[in-house]
Amino acid sequence: MLFTRSKFARRLLGAFLLLSITSLGVLGLLLSQYFHDAAMAREQENLMNNAHIIELTLAEELEATPIEMQDTIEAIQAQTGLRVTVLCADGQVIADSEGSAGQMDNHLLRPEVQQALHRSYGTSVRYSDTLQENMLYVAIPVHTADGISAIIRTAAPLTYVEASYNHTLHATLLAMFFALLVSILVAVLLARRTLRPLSAMTKTAHAIAAGDLKRRIHIHSGDEFDVLGSTINHLAMNLIDKIEHEQVLNRRQQVFIDNAAHELKTPLTSISGFAETLQEDDFQQPEMTRHFLRIIYDESQRMTRLINDLLSLARVGHLREDPRNLHRVPLDLGDVLQHCADSLRGKANARAQELTVEVARPLPPVSATPDLMEQLFNNLIENAIKYTPEHGHITVSCKSTSTKLIACVRDDGIGIASRDLPFIFDRFYRVDKDRSRQTGGTGLALSLVKFLAELFDGQITVTSEKGKGTTFRVEFPCQLK
Repeated sequence: MLFTRSKFARRLLGAFLLLSITSLGVLGLLLSQYFHDAAMAREQENLMNNAHIIELTLAEELEATPIEMQDTIEAIQAQTGLRVTVLCADGQVIADSEGSAGQMDNHLLRPEVQQALHRSYGTSVRYSDTLQENMLYVAIPVHTADGISAIIRTAAPLTYVEASYNHTLHATLLAMFFALLVSILVAVLLARRTLRPLSAMTKTAHAIAAGDLKRRIHIHSGDEFDVLGSTINHLAMNLIDKIEHEQVLNRRQQVFIDNAAHELKTPLTSISGFAETLQEDDFQQPEMTRHFLRIIYDESQRMTRLINDLLSLARVGHLREDPRNLHRVPLDLGDVLQHCADSLRGKANARAQELTVEVARPLPPVSATPDLMEQLFNNLIENAIKYTPEHGHITVSCKSTSTKLIACVRDDGIGIASRDLPFIFDRFYRVDKDRSRQTGGTGLALSLVKFLAELFDGQITVTSEKGKGTTFRVEFPCQLK
């Protein structure tokens, strides 16, 4: 069933069969050639050995008459079954066990004779017109003191050799056929065992794709399937984390939208109410009219600040998602703090507050965007001015270590209760809502500060004690010169 449904299984089995058939075919060809060559070599060696024996037998009869020589080689053929031919050195047939020497052609140009004349022996395979079958010929020279005196040639039909070779070939082909059947059986069993975890992973992957993100693959094979299964499990877990993270973001976004709508609705309600009152007013009470107009103006300014903070948050959010639009340059953090303090010194003086800047130079540069870095510390210093009583003290300081820059904004103002500290960086969170509205706070300044600090690879912490003051500490990594 697995192979009928799995294209991969069919391809795998087909490839294995092709490889097996090709390998067995090549092996069969090599073996058949080896067996053929081995059989021919054995027969050739047998003929050569018999030729040397015949040479020794005929050593005393080389001077005999052709008739006597003929009788001798016919007797040898009767005992060995070999065809024996005795030739002169010039190729003339002296005697042949299969026919009349006088009726035979000169054998000088026969390949085996030529080879025997020039080396220790000669061999040849060809069709014999005399015997009407394929023959193997072996010829050896007979040496005397005067040189080569004769050539003895032995020959045997290849019928037995070919029969033996065919028998061996048939046995080899049968063995290869059974080997192919066994290899197919082994391939099927191995493929099923190999593809079983793949089938299980496929089912689990389909279930995960269908939404069952809790499904897991349980394979402990110790091979690539194990790695693939673990990877799919990690993908499923990461997908769950991303979905949960997206759900958290959606909830936060909904809360943010609700809070923003509420924050915008409050000043709009005030503006609408007082504007409606002024429409019905006969302006007989100028002081009351100016009071209402002041409230309308203050609420519109509050809306402006809220919208500006919302736009700043949106801008920072886009920069966090796509940092390519964040144009960083090396900044002197001490100069940034001094510029921020100078721009807000008028507000501090209006409340008779002492605003000082302490910079421990030299300072390594920090990589940041100038306007956003100034916005970060403007918010912190302005926040300190708002929540520090008149005649209070605000200190802005900066120092460096071997790895980081540390900037602090410290005041001796009203402080923050310990229960509120974990939430002060949340959007629209206010420690004292009435006081925040009186000072024009939107509840977004510290949230924006935290986003800006993290945007430049920094982190912000706060320590505070109710009635004694607050310290905001911002740390940035140094940019080495």
